[in-house]
Amino acid sequence: MEALARTFPGSERRIHGAAQLEELSQAYGITGPMALADPRLGEPVTTSRSSWVRLHEIGSKHYFIKTYAYLTTWERLRAGLRWTGPHRASRAAREAAAILWMHAHGFAAPKLCGVVENRRMGFVRLAMIATQSWPGRPVDRLLTDLTPREGVAVASEIGQLLTRLHRAGFRDGNFDLRNLLAQRLGNGAWQLAKIDSPRFTTVRHGRTNDRRARRDWQRLLPQLERFGLAEAAQAGARNA
Repeated sequence: MEALARTFPGSERRIHGAAQLEELSQAYGITGPMALADPRLGEPVTTSRSSWVRLHEIGSKHYFIKTYAYLTTWERLRAGLRWTGPHRASRAAREAAAILWMHAHGFAAPKLCGVVENRRMGFVRLAMIATQSWPGRPVDRLLTDLTPREGVAVASEIGQLLTRLHRAGFRDGNFDLRNLLAQRLGNGAWQLAKIDSPRFTTVRHGRTNDRRARRDWQRLLPQLERFGLAEAAQAGARNA
């Protein structure tokens, strides 16, 4: 954690969730929510050079903390037009905005616990988003374990969800099976939650067949076709 502090000195900007982030950092006995970005804390979920996700168990609750790090000037400039520029929201902030939109419009999504950014000369050097875990499994993994009938039910729910999102004015731009969580509710019913939507845009509600909406479908259907479930999703959409 000392190395992290040396790499990213200076003040942090808390965009959301100061109280929840303080609670998490205090549970680890560390100073300041930015220290939660340290990759040595928590259980590894995914790791790459510029980002990592860690699962944290605090009492009876589980949290996911995702960190984006832009270590060099070149990395900050390269990502500047999308995520790190002085007048751009970071990827973490955009993911948080999508979660808040979901909650505001009645869609299932994990609870947002906080977002923190560290910037230099306006450019993001490190951004972190913390969410409470949602009781579901990623659909790309879930489908391999389901019966054909269960798979059709989940695919139908996916089609209905995407149509309802489009009707409400949400265009995801990142609608992948790995970014959908599915929870079994009983009696064959499923509930879905969408995560990781930093590329989202919103349009006037009611439209479902514009260019961005079609792109969401074009991204989704080949993924479902690998399981033989593309038609089930399209049928679900017609019933939404």
